[in-house]
Amino acid sequence: MGQELPVTSYALLGLLTFGDALTGYELKQRADATLRFYWVSPR
Repeated sequence: MGQELPVTSYALLGLLTFGDALTGYELKQRADATLRFYWVSPR
């Protein structure tokens, strides 16, 4: 079978399924609003 994806990959793919064309900043804002403390990124 293929290589497993990290859990964060599934979260990111889930955010991308809404069909909006998002910039990296917009994607981070959506993740902050919907995933709360799950998503961590350097500032």
